[in-house]
Amino acid sequence: IFHHSIFVSSREKKVLRSLSPNIKNIEVIPNGVSLDFFSATEELNLSEPEEFVPSQSLTGKSLALVFTGVMDYFANEDGVKWFCEQIFPIIRKKIPQVEFYIVGNNPTDVVWNLSEIDGVTVTGYVEDIREFYMLADICVIPLRIARGLQNKVLEAMASGKAIVATSNASDGLICHENEDILIADSEEEFAEKVITLMENDLQRDLMGGKAIMNVEENYSWDVNLSYLNYLLSQ
Repeated sequence: IFHHSIFVSSREKKVLRSLSPNIKNIEVIPNGVSLDFFSATEELNLSEPEEFVPSQSLTGKSLALVFTGVMDYFANEDGVKWFCEQIFPIIRKKIPQVEFYIVGNNPTDVVWNLSEIDGVTVTGYVEDIREFYMLADICVIPLRIARGLQNKVLEAMASGKAIVATSNASDGLICHENEDILIADSEEEFAEKVITLMENDLQRDLMGGKAIMNVEENYSWDVNLSYLNYLLSQ
């Protein structure tokens, strides 16, 4: 017997309600993200990048798209494969200097093979994920399969990055279309929105600023965990 059932998003709460309408005391406590950690980029040393870290052309300034996640998770594998094969070529045709970085632990063979595509780098494990968030112009989150609340979206927001994501990846999050995130589900629309952001530095900066404000308001650990502490004290 449980006093409370806790979920990270209202979507999961609705699913449980649909399965068991009589369940009581269902609470939603969103995940949080450390804004201090992801904004503390002054401590990073980008003058001597690791062997798999962005090439000199990136630091010197081509344009970078970044996806982060555990890369033996099927939803991530499916998402980056779809992006590399169907969306990235459309973007590269318009902006040839763009590069795409797939960053995260345990890439499957399917993911490693994507590095054979011109402009795609698969890093495997990295010591500090913030290095890639700092160097990213846009974070892309092309998940066709998604559940729960996507921490990769929160991390990108906390890093002050413009984001293009599918509706699956953004569902369950408090976010605002065309303000702190762009949503696209078709290959053509996803590519179009990335290209538009690539061509507009000001829009990227404004979206990044709005994203940080969103994190401050809705995804602070201090705020979200205070409600958990309240429940535990009852």
